[in-house]
Amino acid sequence: MKRPYISSHHGSPPPTTAHWRPLRRALPTLKAMGIDSIWIPSGCKGANPSGNGYDIYDLYDLGEFDQKGSQSTRWGTKDELLGFTSRVDEFGIGIYRDAVLNQKAGAGCLERYPAVEVDPQDRNIGISDSDEIEGWYSPLKYNWSHFSGVDWDDSRKQKFKATLSDGKFGSLLYYLSILIPKIREIQGHRFFFVGKYRKGEIGVLLDYLERMDYQLALFSDIYASNIHGALVQKRPEHAVAFLTSSFTKQPGQSLEESYAVILPRYKGQPCLFYRDLYGIEANSKPSSVPPYAFKLSTLAQARKLYANRAQRGYFDGPNRIGFVRYGNARHPSGLACILSNAGPSRKRMYLGRAHSGQQWTDILNSRTEAIKISRKYISLSCYHILVLIKILKRRTYTQK
Repeated sequence: MKRPYISSHHGSPPPTTAHWRPLRRALPTLKAMGIDSIWIPSGCKGANPSGNGYDIYDLYDLGEFDQKGSQSTRWGTKDELLGFTSRVDEFGIGIYRDAVLNQKAGAGCLERYPAVEVDPQDRNIGISDSDEIEGWYSPLKYNWSHFSGVDWDDSRKQKFKATLSDGKFGSLLYYLSILIPKIREIQGHRFFFVGKYRKGEIGVLLDYLERMDYQLALFSDIYASNIHGALVQKRPEHAVAFLTSSFTKQPGQSLEESYAVILPRYKGQPCLFYRDLYGIEANSKPSSVPPYAFKLSTLAQARKLYANRAQRGYFDGPNRIGFVRYGNARHPSGLACILSNAGPSRKRMYLGRAHSGQQWTDILNSRTEAIKISRKYISLSCYHILVLIKILKRRTYTQK
């Protein structure tokens, strides 16, 4: 079973250099929830201390050198990062590092070079002849020939997308096709890679995976209108289920409902956001724990403890869905989930002979009474969300 992992840094957090320390303190709780891996930012020095952390200036400065206005990176110092990673090892939690290799910012010198203006919607289509422009380069041994494109012409003082006529490294696809096998040769075949392709259409993603010989996974953006057409349905072994804001902001739909679509289900590897569990600091003041954090923590633990074996889905209506995880000999409890974003809804689902006559309970506490499984089926009525498990013994779900 693929355990969920947590994204520690997405959600446009405000400027701060204290990221590694609170993340380190959260490790015991995250491990107890069933989080086995953490997706961390690049941790590199950016062009601006108050930037979003992806304006990469120096890939090799992890908060060690005093440049671009500070010693610390957007996320903290190198010593704090090392303290965090050593603590991660103690808990047996893996790290997915967000390597940003295809962009640079903060250059300090100008140079002239040939470029071809391209269609902003498709960089493979040129819309001008080759012309000389003036762009920025860095004294850190990078110049224009190390890049395949730019978005600024300083001589004209205008933004545009351009492909460099004689750039040496024009194919990130080619670069990754060499890099990934080499890293796995050194680190082992279980070394995990996931990428976010700039186009989310299912056909484009499937084509990209085929061209990469299925050497990596891709983010499967879950929209309200594309649950069945998402990559997580077509290629679940190469998909990381990723909720988008358009999905979590559907009318009448709570955040815990959105996560219930991906956390207990079989297909894909679900991604949980740190901000949804702990909130985001504002104006340098500590954030309060969001009111829905307890339910998200419970759903993550439910995947760890109860979401086992085969899954059967009941997607027979546009506003109500359900699914059952049947359990196995080692994890006999099983799990049933029903969701509705259009008021009260009823659904009848098959649980099998093994669960007939059992008493099940709602782990999110929307219903307090026990529900008995009658003749291998369960008939559920819910207003928003109902997640049931077999009653074994009382478990305590914590959120610190």
